[in-house]
Amino acid sequence: MSLSTEESTRMLKRIVMVAIFAAVAVVLSIVESIIPVNLQIPGAKLGLANIMILTCLYFLRGRDALMLVILKTIITAFIFGTFSSMLFSLFGSLFSFIVMFLVMKLGRNQVSLIGVSVVGGVGHNFGQITAASIVFQTSNIYYYMPLLLVTGLVTGVLVGIAVKYLVPSLTKLSLFEEFQGNSSGMLQHTEDGLELVIRENSETIALQEQGCPAIELQGVTYGYGKDHFAVDGISVSIPQGQWVTLVGSNGSGKSTLVKLMNALLPKSAGSIRVKGIELQSDSVGKIRKTIGMVFQNPDNQFVGTTVEDDIVFGLEGQCLSVEVMEQRMTTYADKLGITDLLHKHPNELSGGQKQRVAIASILSMEPEVVIFDEASSMLDEKTRNDLMVILSDMHKSGRYTILSITHDVEEISASERVLVLHQGKLIADRTPTELFQDERMLEMCHLTAPFSFRLRSELHKHGVGIPIPSCEEELIEALWPLHSTK
Repeated sequence: MSLSTEESTRMLKRIVMVAIFAAVAVVLSIVESIIPVNLQIPGAKLGLANIMILTCLYFLRGRDALMLVILKTIITAFIFGTFSSMLFSLFGSLFSFIVMFLVMKLGRNQVSLIGVSVVGGVGHNFGQITAASIVFQTSNIYYYMPLLLVTGLVTGVLVGIAVKYLVPSLTKLSLFEEFQGNSSGMLQHTEDGLELVIRENSETIALQEQGCPAIELQGVTYGYGKDHFAVDGISVSIPQGQWVTLVGSNGSGKSTLVKLMNALLPKSAGSIRVKGIELQSDSVGKIRKTIGMVFQNPDNQFVGTTVEDDIVFGLEGQCLSVEVMEQRMTTYADKLGITDLLHKHPNELSGGQKQRVAIASILSMEPEVVIFDEASSMLDEKTRNDLMVILSDMHKSGRYTILSITHDVEEISASERVLVLHQGKLIADRTPTELFQDERMLEMCHLTAPFSFRLRSELHKHGVGIPIPSCEEELIEALWPLHSTK
């Protein structure tokens, strides 16, 4: 089967990257042969080549890293020209590759990058001992196991630190940029650092590559008992970047539904996918990094003694560097207009200021999905208008998928899509205009259409036809020509 030009180019890039990694690994092997470190076993090395093996696992696939090990072994054997040097090189690199690959594959997001490297260092030195037992034909060599294990731990830490700083530098190069996060389920680089991410299966990878929905629910159910379902068999798909409002009478299941999306409540049945990742016990951490939630009462979200402490609290939970935390705090405080409030106690703030701080705290963690659970219900008109401007700006940026639970018709009107819930079921999926034209549905949701819609309806009853306005400005534009021709 012939490859497309794009596939051929990508394969060529992989080959070039493996060749580069192998060349650097050989250089590191030569360097460590010069370093005067006494490991008590003639021929044993520190395992500096693990820097390249781990970096290769980060950018490429397991098979590519294995190819790197083979190339490095062949070249070093040719350079040093002895069977023992080839054996030490092969066993050390192969053992470290195997254990690092398995830890990254099975350890999921429970193991840090340095932790993976430490295990690789121990595996490398166990391989060295195995090679030595073959070369010297004695099992007494295993008496040196404690020394080499300690050496492996120390070397592993140093290698891990080196890779942690090497990878961000390489990702800035065009050759490496498109290979961030490999298909074996390994490490993914973000601007904030490195996190261990497991790709659940090839289906998930394909969904992510094809631009899957931000949120996808299939038959989601949540019950307080056998006969009472707060959410009953809801299926819906929300594309990335869409602004969706959830409406319905009190007790219809709106807040329960959004809490199911990031496992604040456990679903009783059905499936939930966020950015192509199915919500399961082992993916909760990853999904919660994707979803941010702003609650009705901002006081419920304050944990710090100052606004600055409150914003930084969430960032510290993401284990970001001090420089990144300071940059984010400054950026989002400026965007939300709270820079002059950073050193104030939350009790010194007005309701609107508290809401801005709550939003800044969430946005600073840079989630892709932001949920507003009746965030405007406790605000005065001016502050509510300010919040609408913030939501509109977020939507226009294209960075966020917004879900807002609201009874505010102006907020509903500004969104793209409305999901109507009633007694735990999704009974309508419409545009705001379609909802405002359905008086029965409005009555069921305890909503009143915006003034512009109500006025148009009254004009229509008197024989004056104007287009359906999406806002008061459009209503004015439709009315003034009628006045001028009176």
